[in-house]
Amino acid sequence: MRTADIDAPIREFVDDVASACHANGQSCGLREVLFCIRDIPYGRPTAPREPLAVLAEWKGTCSGKHLLASRVLGIMRVKTRLYYQPYRLDDACEDLPLDVVQPYVGHGIWDVHNFLEIDTAAGPLKVDLTWSRELAGFGFPTTLAWDGASHFRIAAPSGQALPVTHPAELNDTKEALLQRLNSPAARTLRERYIEDLAEFATCHCPLLAREDSMEGTLADIRERHPR
Repeated sequence: MRTADIDAPIREFVDDVASACHANGQSCGLREVLFCIRDIPYGRPTAPREPLAVLAEWKGTCSGKHLLASRVLGIMRVKTRLYYQPYRLDDACEDLPLDVVQPYVGHGIWDVHNFLEIDTAAGPLKVDLTWSRELAGFGFPTTLAWDGASHFRIAAPSGQALPVTHPAELNDTKEALLQRLNSPAARTLRERYIEDLAEFATCHCPLLAREDSMEGTLADIRERHPR
């Protein structure tokens, strides 16, 4: 399959965001595109960590959403770097709702988070699109407003982040780390934890079609950043 064919759904997404912006008399820049990806509901698509599956099923986790963002920004000629950061779930209690995390504290569970760094006129900036704007009201570390010159909030405790040299190998890298860091029991609990996060998000956030979701995102941007 040609690269142009593979990138067609990515380009269509960028065009859809631009069209929605223009229809509302709104400029279309990095913030609009990034926040539309941010507001893709949290959850695992049929093919986890596959950008086209995230778009097609309109749901994704940190890895799939940031792989998608990397592809989208590549089309927009923005240079990106993908990072992974191992962390203990016990250390994430202050960054996530306690009722979601508490059942998994004290079991030695490790997770591996992904986010991007992008090159901007203001310099390299960290971008994290894991949690949608609706989840901010439940204590999730979501970036609701962005001036284009500051870092996003990172959806993981402070720690050492390492670059993913080859994004196509992210899945293997992440699985190998999870296998090495977790006992079999902890690995099973980690899977259940991800499922519980997705269930929480589904219960507390409206399940909108792609077009309606983007319109909600753009309306929120207009309210926070009036022209």
